Amino acid sequence: GRTKMNVNLPLALKYRPKKLSQVIGQPVVVKAFTNAFKMNNLHHAYILSVHAGCGKTTVGRIVAAMENCLKDGFDPCGKCENCKEIFTGTSYEVIEQDAGSKGNVDDIRALHQSLYTCPVECKTKYVIIDEAHSLSGKAAEAALKMIEEPPPMVRFILCTTEPQAFKDTIHGRCIMWGFNKVSRNDLFKHLQNISKSEDLDCDDQTLQIIARYSKGSVRNSLQHLQK
Repeated sequence: GRTKMNVNLPLALKYRPKKLSQVIGQPVVVKAFTNAFKMNNLHHAYILSVHAGCGKTTVGRIVAAMENCLKDGFDPCGKCENCKEIFTGTSYEVIEQDAGSKGNVDDIRALHQSLYTCPVECKTKYVIIDEAHSLSGKAAEAALKMIEEPPPMVRFILCTTEPQAFKDTIHGRCIMWGFNKVSRNDLFKHLQNISKSEDLDCDDQTLQIIARYSKGSVRNSLQHLQK
């Protein structure tokens, strides 16, 4: 149909949340982190688990930005240098590592050693490990030691679709929050808002079909809408 959409910027990237209030379909996780910030009671290690495309890594970035934004306030400004680097995955002090491709024992030991320098630009260093269930054997043992004996001013966020793969010793040192599949109705409303914002000629029946076939994933739904 007719569209004025900028095809150069994927919708899944353009509409990736930068505040907890923009995260859809995860009220328990949003409330938990909101309360932890308000009470100044953040834990040093979290496991964010379950379905792909539901915002686990996004929430990790938001939490890191909330603590390290250079502007005062609860929500990250999204404009300061810290926010820009965190949300583009280029920060040297909010480290993102994919355990699927860079998760052997040497990678984890090198990561651990790098954490002992004090943060310069950020208040608190963050380590966001995606596909963390891929850690096994000696790599998992090295990760456990890193989380057991955390350097000061460091937090860990382990993102996974298979939390059962972690040993009990890792579970025992982390707070785990499970992400739900986003409901069809929430996806439909989200797609409606984006279609209106982008001036897309999409009728509600089409958006309902997209929501149904997106399997509870916000990312899937926006990729389908892009097509």
